[in-house]
Amino acid sequence: MPPKKDKARSTVETVGASDDGVCFRCEMVSCGNPRCKQCKDAPSHGPYWYAYAFIEQRTITAYVGVELDEDKGRRRIAKKARAMGLRRRASP
Repeated sequence: MPPKKDKARSTVETVGASDDGVCFRCEMVSCGNPRCKQCKDAPSHGPYWYAYAFIEQRTITAYVGVELDEDKGRRRIAKKARAMGLRRRASP
């Protein structure tokens, strides 16, 4: 079996970072399956929304879903950060 390709993404839309530093991106993704006819030339699954945050010099990414739900994205980012032992600095 050939090695699995990394999943590629192409950004379709970006919703700017808010006060808490969370940014949302709508992306087309490839599944990584070498036999997928849709992904042969470019990422073609989606679009899906992802939340991004930069905490303690690390980028945290969380899947949000087909529709943008900012609260859900923030909860998932916070849960991942806690699981990684990262803490967000208090706002000045």
